[in-house]
Amino acid sequence: MEDETELTEPPFETWFREVVELVKNGGHSMDIVAYKGEWVDDFSEGLTPYSSLMRRISIFNNI
Repeated sequence: MEDETELTEPPFETWFREVVELVKNGGHSMDIVAYKGEWVDDFSEGLTPYSSLMRRISIFNNI
């Protein structure tokens, strides 16, 4: 009998979901998370969702 393996969400998806929740709960514009691909580097660098969001807000506000 084969072992049943539970499917899990990829780590980036879980991490990004946390970023989106921080944006929603913080009252920030959802525009900042409109393009998921912009966040891949922050995830790869090991930033926490909060640290990444603070960095992006800083960049977003300076545009």
